[in-house]
Amino acid sequence: MGLMDMAALVTVGVPAWSRREALHAVLADMVATGLHTEPAVRILVIDDDSPDGSFDAVRHFDGQGNISVRKNAERQGFRGNFIRLIEQCETEYLLYSCDDDFVVTPGVVRLLEYLKTTPTPPALISSLFYDKGQVYRANDSQVLPIPLEEYRHCCAHMPGLVLNARLARAIVPRIEPFLRDPRNAYPQCCVALLLLLFGYPGIYLPVELVRTGFDLASGIEGYATVAQRWDQFLFFDELLGHLAGSITDADAAARARYLLERHRASLFLTLGSGIGHERPDLGQAYLDGAAAWLRRQGA
Repeated sequence: MGLMDMAALVTVGVPAWSRREALHAVLADMVATGLHTEPAVRILVIDDDSPDGSFDAVRHFDGQGNISVRKNAERQGFRGNFIRLIEQCETEYLLYSCDDDFVVTPGVVRLLEYLKTTPTPPALISSLFYDKGQVYRANDSQVLPIPLEEYRHCCAHMPGLVLNARLARAIVPRIEPFLRDPRNAYPQCCVALLLLLFGYPGIYLPVELVRTGFDLASGIEGYATVAQRWDQFLFFDELLGHLAGSITDADAAARARYLLERHRASLFLTLGSGIGHERPDLGQAYLDGAAAWLRRQGA
């Protein structure tokens, strides 16, 4: 990583993989809306050596205003590209987008205004809100703190997530094997987890930073199946167990143990969600069977 860019505050990070037409449209929109000339913004696209020629299709955007288009010399996958953006971010904050969603330029301007004026700069910002089991894009509600328990809900959908890049870089080495674990579909949630565990402030910001664009299929295969949900459950169980046993800060370790207990108590919901997604016809049978078993146990 080069020297910190003192002229800018936020980098819009776009990890790219084999969505040539969508990526081109996304960058063209940034130019059309003038985001590429906003003095406090940098735009960083890192293509993961896409086989569809994405890099060559958009490399002409490199150098247009504040746009930088780069390519990984070796394919690192989504997890590796997530880390690479943190490593190469040269501004204080990193706003994640993706290669098929559009960045909302007026929203980014409002984000800049907030960051420049808030007396307590956050380490983590989510423009997605979580309420009563539902995740939705920012509305006109007030700025709210992100509770520790919502480290996954606040950023399971990555576009619109903002990280303090310096703090994120400090965290990556502590959990890099977990970040690169093939079971890990949500590396951004791991970084959010560490930030919240150590008491850094996170907020829900009622500003739309990214809007749904092409809504293409996820490149993460089978992330909602029963088998994949089980793998993800085991992954987070191992991560939380590792943190609970290795963190030397007593308060942070206690928070990790609390989250581990809470995580294990959610296994029923995790499996039920996978069943409901993969086999909706069996979802009710799963619930009925569980209810009948609990009745037999006198619960």
